[in-house]
Amino acid sequence: VEALHLDNVAAAEPVIRPAELPTLAMEMTSSSPGEPAAAKPWPAPSTELEDGGAGAATPTCAAVVPAEAATASILNGTSAESASPLTPNETMGSREAYMHLVKGNFGPGCLALPVAFARVGPTLGVVLLVLIAFQGTYSMWLLVRITHRINSPRVRNFADVCEHGFGAQGRTFAEVIVFALQMGVCCVFISLVSTNLRTFAHGALSRAACVLIVYAACLCLAMVPDITYLTPFSTLANLLMFIAVSTAVGAAAHLMAQPGYEWGKDAGADSIGDVFLTLGALFFSYEGITLVLPVENEFRPLSVVPEGSHRKSHFMPVLIAATVSLAIIFGLVGVMSSLAFPHIRDGSITAFLARFDPQNVWFVVVNVLVSMAVLLTYPLQLQPALGVLQRAWRRRDEAKERRRQEHLAQRQGGGSLEENPQHHTPPVVVFVGTRVLATTGCALIVLALKRLDLLISLLGAMCQAVMAGSPFAVGIQLHRTGALVSSKASTILNVASTAFCGFCAVIGTMGAVRSISLALSSDADGADD
Repeated sequence: VEALHLDNVAAAEPVIRPAELPTLAMEMTSSSPGEPAAAKPWPAPSTELEDGGAGAATPTCAAVVPAEAATASILNGTSAESASPLTPNETMGSREAYMHLVKGNFGPGCLALPVAFARVGPTLGVVLLVLIAFQGTYSMWLLVRITHRINSPRVRNFADVCEHGFGAQGRTFAEVIVFALQMGVCCVFISLVSTNLRTFAHGALSRAACVLIVYAACLCLAMVPDITYLTPFSTLANLLMFIAVSTAVGAAAHLMAQPGYEWGKDAGADSIGDVFLTLGALFFSYEGITLVLPVENEFRPLSVVPEGSHRKSHFMPVLIAATVSLAIIFGLVGVMSSLAFPHIRDGSITAFLARFDPQNVWFVVVNVLVSMAVLLTYPLQLQPALGVLQRAWRRRDEAKERRRQEHLAQRQGGGSLEENPQHHTPPVVVFVGTRVLATTGCALIVLALKRLDLLISLLGAMCQAVMAGSPFAVGIQLHRTGALVSSKASTILNVASTAFCGFCAVIGTMGAVRSISLALSSDADGADD
């Protein structure tokens, strides 16, 4: 590995990371039988997802930034630079790993926590937050532990773990879940920005007009061929999110400190449905489970510690510190805001503050800046969904080509058709078509679902809860097949965690769908109006 590294540096070639050697080896040995292996040329830089599917952590060429940026949102849902935050010859220290884990979970979902806590009350909200924080930490820990026990360079991301546990169906499952989640995240982005835009316009624009304006902006941004120009805005978005939640906590504390101000009463949840809606919002806030393995892979390279034991002993405290820090931030935002603003119904705390005190210039500025940062990171969030659509489009073209050649073979009496031209959709049509299809679909969903908070709860229950329960299911499967030895207590905990996540996914999805249908049937615009 070191010799190859030095040769690459001397020749100014892309540097190969140790974890990528199996991929390179397969490419070099894929020649015909009886012929010497010949290395394939390095792939050209690409802004699209690799065929590896959901959760691909790094492209074959480690030095190519566009492909890493393209795969970033499939990893963490927020930060485009978290997929490959280092130059090829660096390793990640504890501080860098901590920051990337926090950034990966610190997305727009935290802006909806005030309404989630107000729905059930601060006390029950804290209890549910602790439950989700423990479950999320254990899920991430188990994901890392499974990869250490498997100890294969081929198992490097969330989709690889699912495939190792359940075969090709596991990878397909991961792709479907990630596709649904990322499309949902794009819907949240459009809904959030349109909500903030309407607040900024003081109601002068209708909700539909705001959605159409944001849709046009997102569609234009989605057509950017090289998304690496947008990656700096992911860090800006994280910074503005932190400023937004700090502003919310500060505004709540200032308001509650006013003489004679009556704090909100902790009346608790009105129904069990409110509890599951809050659980869905909390699941959505802990959105960085697919980021854990890419960060852990960079934390200590395989060439340094082949067995992974050193990585395990140092990475787990970093992971726990990150999840505990997030729980504290989420708890402060939810508790303080729900006490100061018990009647909040906005899925965006920045939009609520801008309406609550329209004379406060700072509230208006934060609302605008958060909207701009979220809007500019929309193409990064869209990339995983585009990868799935493009692979489906390619499979469709290949199926049509097979049918065409079979038809020609029948007409020509089974002759050779190798020189017949293949009729595939032009790349520009696929490029434009997938982006128009995905963005238009998101805009239509946002037009139909007027409540941003309900959309977040639906995604948290339908997608994030399922993803959070996947490591438990894989652990049980590997223990059943003997690939992973677990104690009786660990097995019981895995079964209980799987049941909890599955129960939250089913009941939470049903509750969110019911709430959405009630909002639609009553033609109420809810908090976003």
